[in-house]
Amino acid sequence: MYEENILLLITALAQDAAEEYREYRQILKNKTLSRKEREYYNMRAEETLKFFDSKLFTSAFPDKKEFIVEELRKERF
Repeated sequence: MYEENILLLITALAQDAAEEYREYRQILKNKTLSRKEREYYNMRAEETLKFFDSKLFTSAFPDKKEFIVEELRKERF
């Protein structure tokens, strides 16, 4: 039961990271952003992907990181 709850928590954190990544990519579609704003949001988007490289995520789902990051980067915004 305890391990199941931990996996649910890690899954929820991964979903939040993926949603945050999508939000930043959506913001980047705005053509009126300055170069500095664009750099900032791009950096923030890339930072959210680092969750999938964390020990917390990789210990729970060791073979999923590459797949998830690749799928998120393939998405059209």
